[in-house]
Amino acid sequence: MTVHYKETLPSSGSPGDRSVFFMHGARFTSRTWEDIKTLHLVAAMGLRAVAVDIPGTFCSLVLLRFLSVVVSDGALH
Repeated sequence: MTVHYKETLPSSGSPGDRSVFFMHGARFTSRTWEDIKTLHLVAAMGLRAVAVDIPGTFCSLVLLRFLSVVVSDGALH
């Protein structure tokens, strides 16, 4: 599965083990979080910010299955 995402790291380049994942609704994309500067704000707080474009529907089961694949495959570090 190929998933598009946008990622912003703290200026130090190392967020440690803390990340914040952003999801979006049907009318938006990962770019929305970038456009409204949310990714940059979170990175400025020393956290890794990741906005994911989830394929398909947004029900909990699909989201949990997607996240388990991403984490187990090591697609996002």
